[in-house]
Amino acid sequence: MQSIEEMMRLDKEKLTAPVKSVEDKWKLLPAFLKVKGLVKQHIDSYNYFINVELKKIVKANDKVTSDADPNFYLR
Repeated sequence: MQSIEEMMRLDKEKLTAPVKSVEDKWKLLPAFLKVKGLVKQHIDSYNYFINVELKKIVKANDKVTSDADPNFYLR
């Protein structure tokens, strides 16, 4: 079983190659969590939705008309 330090000393080809075995993936998990944390991807996804996607939705629906009264609308 290799430590993370030993794995980092390997050549670049091995470092960029996909990790295939489940055991090797579990070995990388502590380092991944140290860098990324448990919720960073969720926070980043939420921030992207608020900053980018929500603006697109509002822009695409710039005029919202009422079904009950077509003369009533929001811009």
